[in-house]
Amino acid sequence: MKSGISDYSLDLLPFLLKYCDIDLFIDDYEVQADFIKYNCNIYNYRLFEDMYEQYDEIIYQFGNSEFHAYMYDIALKHSGIIVLHDFFLSGLVNYIACTTNKNELFLDALVYAHAEKGKEAKKNLLASKVTLTDCIKKFPLNKQILDNAKAVIMHSQYAIDLIEKYYNNSYNTVKINQLIKLPSEQTVEKKDYYKEKLNLKDSLIISAFGHIGETKQYDFILKSMIKEKFFEKYNIKLLFVGEFSDPLYKREILNIIKKYALTQRVVITGFVSDESYREYLLATDIAVNLRKDSRGETSRALLMNMAYALPTIINDYATFGEFPSDTVAKTILFSQKSFNATLKKLISDDIYRKQIANNAYYYIKGNHNILDIAQQYYETILSLGKSTENFEQDSIQELAKIIVDNNLENISKSEYKKIAKILKETASC
Repeated sequence: MKSGISDYSLDLLPFLLKYCDIDLFIDDYEVQADFIKYNCNIYNYRLFEDMYEQYDEIIYQFGNSEFHAYMYDIALKHSGIIVLHDFFLSGLVNYIACTTNKNELFLDALVYAHAEKGKEAKKNLLASKVTLTDCIKKFPLNKQILDNAKAVIMHSQYAIDLIEKYYNNSYNTVKINQLIKLPSEQTVEKKDYYKEKLNLKDSLIISAFGHIGETKQYDFILKSMIKEKFFEKYNIKLLFVGEFSDPLYKREILNIIKKYALTQRVVITGFVSDESYREYLLATDIAVNLRKDSRGETSRALLMNMAYALPTIINDYATFGEFPSDTVAKTILFSQKSFNATLKKLISDDIYRKQIANNAYYYIKGNHNILDIAQQYYETILSLGKSTENFEQDSIQELAKIIVDNNLENISKSEYKKIAKILKETASC
């Protein structure tokens, strides 16, 4: 599917299979990857209810999009490990409510997750004092999923801290970095070859990768570069490697390009294959990856830039703020002056540009290695299994003590209640 989490799962599975047997439950499409087809059993999610008891653990890969709608009710019914790629799930909950004609689902989730604030928001929403979009942007609506999880894997401390911010509550959270496949050093040094292959030679290539949406500030990038006359001062081609997620925003971007006669300077590729995506990475000199209105996500596009040794301009904001300052070029959120100064330094200072690129590559190599991350997954699964095993062992010992200390015929009503409570807790665990 056209999803970063799909790519993430596809990369993780071969390495996680080293530790355990894995069955996959998907919705209505056919998996194309041969390695996965030949090494995993793949089932439609509708079969899960009849099969779940055979598994030692369930792992859900969750994002804030319609791709994950089919697993939402399953996750509420069958507790497991939630990998939360986006902290906000309000967009997903709204999608489910709309497509199932159950408007109360969104409203109920609003109240469940956000208590009095949720009740107030529900009241204002029904009275048309706030919009649905306002509520989606303001409230995460993920508490039902969090409450039912055995453990929650997140990719940043920023996302973990959001739990405390919104719920003043603690969960069994585990920080496991996003995984990224690292190209060889020899590959990333072939920039001229890929520029020529893509007909981009003799230009300075500045690229932004991924879905083209308002939160990634493509309009800000264009307006900032136009204001500083970058297109006139330097031989730049600006590439937007991805497809638009909003037709209104597409119109806005295309109007800017037309107004300033940049049709030969700004290239919008649309959706590209994985192979083409990598080729554009290899042909790029400088990357830009900005954010606003963060949903607590970790940008796979940014990590890919860094893995391919691209000096990348980012906002010093949300999850982006966790990256060391010598591995990326950080700018002030919404500041054209800061952005333009940073871009100018990267263009004019070869030593600085190469230093950022080199540091980025080795940072990914040291902190986002797939082998390490697969092992961390396994250790998380194993720790949950051990805690369950220990709990069951303690429960058995407690039951045995009750039986030994009492003649079975003389066990009191209160002792029977205690046995029932232990059995219930063991079963739920």
